[in-house]
Amino acid sequence: MNIAFVYLLLERDKLRSEFVKNVTSKYSQFKIEKAIDWQDDNQIKNIKQKLNDLNINLKTDRDPDLISDIKEKNIKKAKLAIYGSYIHLLEKYMNYDYLVVLQDDTYFENDFFESIDNIIKSGYIDENINSARLGQYLSGAIFKKNFYKTFINQLKKYGIVRPLDHCLVGLSPCEQIMKDFLERIVFVQKYKSNISD
Repeated sequence: MNIAFVYLLLERDKLRSEFVKNVTSKYSQFKIEKAIDWQDDNQIKNIKQKLNDLNINLKTDRDPDLISDIKEKNIKKAKLAIYGSYIHLLEKYMNYDYLVVLQDDTYFENDFFESIDNIIKSGYIDENINSARLGQYLSGAIFKKNFYKTFINQLKKYGIVRPLDHCLVGLSPCEQIMKDFLERIVFVQKYKSNISD
């Protein structure tokens, strides 16, 4: 079975970067992927072009180019960058049997890999709902092979009208996509976000 383990660096923050480097040096199963930089206007422009190429509608109140307030604009850019980062990750690793993504503020206990094996063997993730949360919001998630296609098809159908974690839970009024696992196996550290700076 082919499982990809990825730590997603969401922010250019020394504490987060060093934490992820320490974890991934201890657990060589993990690869580090950098999220799209919300502060780079060219990268934001590229995300919007990618969404356009995929025929995915970005609701006007989620388009940072249409927001005048700087703080609110930065928040919209950051949220759009996270969408683009997950689209990229899901596409890049879509041929793996499973993709496990942890965000840069997430830590886990010693039985993490055993817990992942147990989730897979349990059949909890099935063909109808082929992903699951591993912790709060999107701190950690596991996606079954070809989840990318499911995700993109839902976005094409409904557009980007809700936050990413809501879209992976379900784009109203569509069926639920992401299941909530019965017990968290990843946990969130309290790092300050620089998104609204």
